[in-house]
Amino acid sequence: MKRNCVKIQRIFDKKVNLSNNYYKKDGDLFLEVSPTQSDFKEQLTKVIRENRELKYRGCHFSFPVDISNHEFNKKVRFHNCTFEKGIKCRNTTFNELIDFYQSTFESNQIFHLTDFLSISIFSETTFKKAVIFRHNKVSANTYISFEKAIFKNGLDISNSNFWCTLQVYGIKVELPIPNMSSFIFYLKYNMNNDEFDSENRDFILNKLSVNPFGNKKEGVDYVIKNLENKKEVEKEFNKIQLYFLYKNTFKGIRESYRRIKQEFRKNENHIESLDFHHHEMTAFKKELDFKLNIEKYKNKVIIYVNKYSNDYKRNWFRGVLFTMTTAFLFFNIIFFQKLNSLSYTYEFINFLNPLNLNSESYRNLSDIRIVLLYISKIFIGFGYYQTIQAFRKYGKN
Repeated sequence: MKRNCVKIQRIFDKKVNLSNNYYKKDGDLFLEVSPTQSDFKEQLTKVIRENRELKYRGCHFSFPVDISNHEFNKKVRFHNCTFEKGIKCRNTTFNELIDFYQSTFESNQIFHLTDFLSISIFSETTFKKAVIFRHNKVSANTYISFEKAIFKNGLDISNSNFWCTLQVYGIKVELPIPNMSSFIFYLKYNMNNDEFDSENRDFILNKLSVNPFGNKKEGVDYVIKNLENKKEVEKEFNKIQLYFLYKNTFKGIRESYRRIKQEFRKNENHIESLDFHHHEMTAFKKELDFKLNIEKYKNKVIIYVNKYSNDYKRNWFRGVLFTMTTAFLFFNIIFFQKLNSLSYTYEFINFLNPLNLNSESYRNLSDIRIVLLYISKIFIGFGYYQTIQAFRKYGKN
């Protein structure tokens, strides 16, 4: 009976090896059948024990792929695979190639305490939701490629420790500001329980340049005295916690865009760097909503003016439109009912010259109109500058 079982097993193994479960290309053998969770665990155990390469191609993983707390000394490849519930790789070390070429992550994904010590490929990989790289370890030989990768809901590499060779050619972010489900994931991993513990409320309030509870400066003591009960204190304090969480989350996303922008600039790729400068400013605008001091309003003015005057150096037509619209509005306010139809066009053309302050039509204007005239010349000059900046978008910036 035992002999027959062995014979049946050999026949089964032979059929498996001859089936389409494996795909061979350039000498590499890829497992092509989408495994069950138990099948994957069994394969993983065998690969670790025998120190072999782990290779999957075209597979759909309907379960969380857990490779946490493992060290891989051989290549790991997931080509054209779909991770429905992500991959867990906390405290995982890749001493050799880790390759997610053309794979898709359908859920929120974090690579936390993951060591990338050699070549790491995320080329043409699609992340449909949030993705975070946090507290990763790299080596002098680390090369990380995000070539033509697509991030549909932003990314956070602000704490990745990616001080290594980084390839970002063709990288694309579809939503610089993630949708709410993805943003909550970013929020969760930006939470620091020590910093936001209720015991440390004095520390947090002292960090605020403006007291959120009014003009009083007594901080926590004022809150405790003027709110009805402890629940109200906690409610207000939790509101501050939330502000910090939102601000720090947007700050991490903004820093990620800045890092990618600098990689493009380092490689003299000024064209694609502009897109990530745009993403950086978009994230900064959202970050300002959660700052609790007067500086946020000053910065918001700068952000909005740059957004609508040339779309952060990307749109020269906006510069022209901003200049003409601003000039038209100021011109009609200053010269309301003072010009006849014959001189209107001629005077408006003269008005567009920011250096022309001696026109005949400027005489006998009231003091208020004179002030408006000088302000209008500043705006017109700024419009010219923004237009020129946008025309230079493919130059050094």
